[in-house]
Amino acid sequence: MRMAEFIDLLGSNLGVSRERSHKTYRAFVGTVREALSRGEEVRLEGLGKFVSQLQTARQGRPQLASDSENLIVDVSFVQFRSSRTQLLKDCPFAGELFDGQDQTIHGGEDSESAVD
Repeated sequence: MRMAEFIDLLGSNLGVSRERSHKTYRAFVGTVREALSRGEEVRLEGLGKFVSQLQTARQGRPQLASDSENLIVDVSFVQFRSSRTQLLKDCPFAGELFDGQDQTIHGGEDSESAVD
């Protein structure tokens, strides 16, 4: 499901216009982004949790052509860990999508793109 389809479905479930459901979606994403930027964990009962993590800088392997070592800079990313509740177990594709492994969304240095 794409974002536009999700917004349409959200609007029909809430009984509000598409514009209002889009504002609701943006407010939700903004709230999650704000909490993650403060280093907080966002738990959504029945769905899962979003966790902001930082992979610290490290030395990379030398390049064959130049024999110089690469410095890999700090990278922040958002990780989504799905919940194992009945809500997701009722989903017909839950076994394929949420097999208990972490679902990671990489965002690079700018973690704003990680939540969108």
